[in-house]
Parts: sequence; C-alpha cells; structure tokens
Amino acid sequence: MNNLRDREKAILCGLLLSKYGEDALQEMGFSSFSEAFNVFGAALNTKPGTIRGYRNELDPHFPNGRVGWNRRELRQHCKDVFEKYKKRSLSELVGIIGGYLDPEFGLEPISRDTESEDDGCSAFARRLITGKAAEAHFEANYQSYDAFSGGRIVNTTRFGCGFDFKIDFENRLFFAVEVKGLRENRGSINLTEKEYRRAGELGDRYFLYVVSNFRKTPVTQLWQNPLASSLEWVRTERTLLIPSWSSSV
Repeated sequence: MNNLRDREKAILCGLLLSKYGEDALQEMGFSSFSEAFNVFGAALNTKPGTIRGYRNELDPHFPNGRVGWNRRELRQHCKDVFEKYKKRSLSELVGIIGGYLDPEFGLEPISRDTESEDDGCSAFARRLITGKAAEAHFEANYQSYDAFSGGRIVNTTRFGCGFDFKIDFENRLFFAVEVKGLRENRGSINLTEKEYRRAGELGDRYFLYVVSNFRKTPVTQLWQNPLASSLEWVRTERTLLIPSWSSSV
C-alpha cells in the first residue's frame, strides 16, 4: 500500500467499509462507521466525509444492503481501485490498510501491560487514535493557532526527544508540541518521564495538544506550559525488570 497515492489509500478504506461493513469495524476495533471515518480521515490527512463518500460511491457495487450513490456512475479513480481490490478478502484488505497506517500491525503485544484499561477498542484502533491519527490531525491544523503562525513544523516522533513536533522560527526559537489522542470526549492522558521533564525545562515553549472524541466528532484542546496549567498531574510509578541479551562477535 505504500505505493498507493493518498487518494487511493482513502478509496481503499472506503472499499473496505463498503464491502465488509460491520465485520470490518469489528476486525479493526472501531465502534461505529463514524469513528472509522474520523480515524481513517485524520490518519490520511483527509476529511471524514471523504472516506464516507468513497464508501457510499462503492456501495452499489457490493451486496451490503445499502443503496449508496446508486444513480452516480463510478468515477475512474474509484473504478481503478475497485477493479484491483474488489476480490480481496477481509483479512487481506485489513492487512494492507493496517500495514500502512500502523508499523506494529500484525505483531502480538510484547506485554499485556501495553493493552491495559481495555475499553473494547482493539490494539490497532487504540494505537491509531493515540498515535498517527492524532499526530496527523495536528500537522493538518497547527497553522490555525496564532502561537504557531509563521513557524515551520518538524516531525520528531521518531527521535525520542520528549515531544512529537518542533515548530521552528527564523529567530532560532522553537516550540515543542506533544500530541495525545482520546477515543472519548474525556479521558486520561499520560506523560512519560522524559515528556514531563521536557515540559518542565521548556516551560512556555512546551505545548500539549489533545484530540478527543474520535468516536463521534473530534475536538481539540491546546495547553501552553501544561505543567503550570489548570491540568492536575499525579505521579505514578511502576518497577519493571527489563532484561537484555549480549553476545560477542
């Protein structure tokens, strides 16, 4: 799927939901079509309505019980994806889409601790909501905030530096932004020890961006200097034994 253009990826998500409906939602851990539209849309940097539209356009071509856009001829770019993937099984389509959106897709969880506080949401859906979907939402919308106006965004999620994005400015000043995602309208968010320390070190230059309510309609909140904000933080500790293996070469 990495060879597909962004529009084709969105069409393929619509095809999955059109062909397999509720089975697709269950397989990927979504509670409703609305949640799937929201999460796929955010992760692919497109509108939820776009994913819904592709599903509706493809509905007349699958025996799914929905009428869809039955009076509209299938557009060529949708037809191309339809002809290529229409015979794929549920597991094949889920594997293609999941493999693109989530690098951990298909891997068994290393520890059950990572899947704690189960709310009926699969590991895939949870990681997508708290990770790629929320991060892509920020990338698409950060310029709407006055604090980031004129800045250049740099994705730092892979650097392990205690925040997800840098907003660089010409005067060499930068803002750090940590992004969190929530399935419901309200819920718990956690900062790692490194994220908490970075927030303390950077003060007003550190922002917390939270996207919540992916289940229905995503809403965002932004806190500057979150440790000195109205948010109340409670320290929790766990002692973990982390083994390692060594070898001589």
